This record gives sequence, C-alpha cells and structure tokens, in this order.
Amino acid sequence: RTVNCWWLGIVGIEDGVGPWAVAKMKEAAAKCFTISTGSTEMNKLLGGGMETKAITELHGEWLTGKTRICHIMCITAQIPVPETGYPGGRVIYIDTEGGWGDFHSFRPDMLVPICDRFDVDSDAALGNVFFARAPLHSEHQEEFLDKMAELLVEQAGCVKLVIVDSITALFRTGYVGRDKLRQAALGQFLKRLNQLATDFDFAVVCTNNQYTSDPYGGMTFVSQVPVEVAASEFEYCGHLKLAVGAPNTKGLWVGR
Repeated sequence: RTVNCWWLGIVGIEDGVGPWAVAKMKEAAAKCFTISTGSTEMNKLLGGGMETKAITELHGEWLTGKTRICHIMCITAQIPVPETGYPGGRVIYIDTEGGWGDFHSFRPDMLVPICDRFDVDSDAALGNVFFARAPLHSEHQEEFLDKMAELLVEQAGCVKLVIVDSITALFRTGYVGRDKLRQAALGQFLKRLNQLATDFDFAVVCTNNQYTSDPYGGMTFVSQVPVEVAASEFEYCGHLKLAVGAPNTKGLWVGR
C-alpha cells in the first residue's frame, strides 16, 4: 500500500497520497476532450473523435489515407466545440518521412481546401500549425521532444494536437538488425510523448506503416498476413489503435 500511494503522488497529479490523489486522477480524466476526425461515422466509431491525454495510432499500408486524416485534423483541432467545452487549439506536426513533394507527408496546400470545407480562414489556420521537417535519424526525433516541451510551456495550453507522421520511420531505418534496441528506444519515446500529452492536455495522433508478411513461403492458396511495424511497443504505450484499410478492404478497425 505504501508503494502504491507513493506512486500516485509522484505521477504529478498532486503531492498528496491515498484516496485524495485517486480523486484528482478521476477529475483529470473527466476533463478529457475529443477532437473530430472530420468524418461523422468515424467519430461515432471512436466515441466522439481522438481523445486528449492519449496516443492514437493510425496504421495501414501505403496510400490508405493516414496522412489525409492527419491533415484534416490539423483544421478540426482548431475548431471550438461549445457542446463539449472543447476550446480548440494549435497543432504541432512532426514529419519524419520527407519534404514537400507529392509523395511526402506534410503538404500545406492540402490544408486550404480543408479550411474551405469547414468554413475556416486558411491564413489564420495555417498560422496555428507548427511544422517540424523530417529529422535525419531517431536521435533527432527524440531531441525534438525537449524542444517541443519548451514550445508547450510558451504556448501555455494552446496546443491541443500533436501529430507524428510517421512515428516508426526513423526507428525502423536506424536500428536495422537491432530489434531489442529499437523496441527500447521507441518505447521510451512513446512514454515521454504520453507523459507530455497528459501534463499539457493534448491529443497525440501517430501514423505507422504496415507490411504484408508471407509466413507460408509464397503458397498461393494461403492468404498473406498484414503486419504492423513495431506492434508490440504500441500494445503497451498506445491507447487506441486504428487500422486504416484501402477502399477494397474492410476499411477501419479499432482496438483499445
């Protein structure tokens, strides 16, 4: 009991221990908001949208719409929702895939028609999105969390959404053949990101890639198995997994 009470006090809720600290944790959980995905049906599936103080993972194969959802949420995160009390806020977009081309992740020109759809001033909306271009390796990605923490303090609660697209790209290429080191580094990154989301009350949306495994050596009568990159890390650090499928597949699958 002593250990449990000490842990409840050290997580940052309050300096107190025992049932009082648990009550504070319950109160903090009740203040969580949801951010719209831009899709009514997807919001229903998610119980309102992407939760604040939590990590949501979008995983799927290439060209299934993961980055498109992230672009839409760059705008929807800025729109206040009086019914729920969500105030709206700014967005931090971390792009680890590349630069500005048609096949890279973040494209500012994609945000303009989205602003028109939601009747939002595009100049003001783009000014509320902080963008970090792709680092060179996973160590840069980890160091950016320190810089992001400084920005969160400066913005004083104004940031409501952080997007990492994609979260596994640099860890996948930086730890080739070193799976245990990759798991430890990625797990630590997710833990720190989760702690920041809890302390500063924002939602985290991460994209992740998926590839097709062939455990049966190319047998034509056996279907291939879709495998998520670094699935084990997200099982312990992520709060919500959203599988995004191609138009000719089953579409969305949600797991908690």
